Amino acid sequence: MIAPLRVIHQVQEGQAPANWCVLRPVRLFGPIVSLALGVCAGMLFMIYGTLFVIGATQPALLYQSGGAGPFGQPVIVIPMVLLSLTISIVIALLLNRYVKRKSDALLVLMPEGVVSSEHLSNDAKRSYYVIEYANVRHITLKIEAIQSTRRVSLTLFYQNGSTETCHISNIYRSPEWIARHIIGAHLRFKEASPGAFNS
Repeated sequence: MIAPLRVIHQVQEGQAPANWCVLRPVRLFGPIVSLALGVCAGMLFMIYGTLFVIGATQPALLYQSGGAGPFGQPVIVIPMVLLSLTISIVIALLLNRYVKRKSDALLVLMPEGVVSSEHLSNDAKRSYYVIEYANVRHITLKIEAIQSTRRVSLTLFYQNGSTETCHISNIYRSPEWIARHIIGAHLRFKEASPGAFNS
């Protein structure tokens, strides 16, 4: 029987056997890129927002008390700058949180099964998903084209007659590669112990 907690601990301690395939999420960008994207979004908002307000408002309304702001600019620029900075910070934090959440996962493909875990750094939210090949009689693959993406799922037919569909996450490498790897490993497991499976 697969003990998911022990499997995860082995991987984290660098003691995973050579025949395990350990997959970690592919990080498209990190905190620095998140900050840069947030700054760009804030600057774009400031530029287009200021141009919109200036174009939609009478020039006389851009100045208060008959003058300009402290830097000789229309008074409207000051709140636009503050608002754009706020937007930059919010977007950067949201992007960084998304990257952190996606990277806090692990997928381990073993000869006898699969262990998937999410929220590894949070004991309260940590979850595990286990597939034990010894309990699975047959696995089928389904690939659906949805707009510009492909959704890959596996249907597991268990020894007790029940079925389960699991979707392969795209945060690791190719979901199709993972699905075919699981099917191949399951077939090899069945060939190694044919007496344990019903026809």
